[in-house]
Amino acid sequence: MANVTELLSEKNLGYGMTEEYASRFDFAEFNIKEEDQWQLEQKEHKLSNSQRQVTIGLYEIAKNLYEAQQILSNYGNGSFRKWFTLLGFSKDYVYRSISRYELCLELENRKAIDLPVRVVTELKKSDFDKETKIAVLNSEQPLVTVHKIKEEIKNKGRTEREKIEEKIEYHQDLKLKYKKLAKKQDEEIEKLKKELENL
Repeated sequence: MANVTELLSEKNLGYGMTEEYASRFDFAEFNIKEEDQWQLEQKEHKLSNSQRQVTIGLYEIAKNLYEAQQILSNYGNGSFRKWFTLLGFSKDYVYRSISRYELCLELENRKAIDLPVRVVTELKKSDFDKETKIAVLNSEQPLVTVHKIKEEIKNKGRTEREKIEEKIEYHQDLKLKYKKLAKKQDEEIEKLKKELENL
């Protein structure tokens, strides 16, 4: 299947099927019969086009929500929310879409529309420069890449002792949280036992 960059290229901006399609799957490796190969190639072509249409649709939705927000920002508070609510959109969906679109604008790359929500959130709140954000965008596993970069930045200039001390503090905090949770669970168990005795 085509990747997002290919899907959003100038050649493929229409909503119909792409004219040409070539599978990258190695049918010979699995000894797939010619008739089955043809059927699979047809399905792959349809899936690729559907994926392209979904990606284009997401981009268009995000773009139009962003532009509507810009227009309605000149009017009373709540006008944008009332507008998108009447269209049936949820607040979370709308603001996630707008964040994705803003990232597309910032990085000058439509591929950002397909990034997972957590990656978009991490990139929006980070101090990463544009080049670093583009590296995340182009990586195979954007979320893993974001966390690696954040860890590298965090550990830059820190001694091994500081890193270990921080890990100890983290585990102590975690232990304390679990103790509090265990205490609440014990209290709930006792409460339920008393209820059981009163039956």
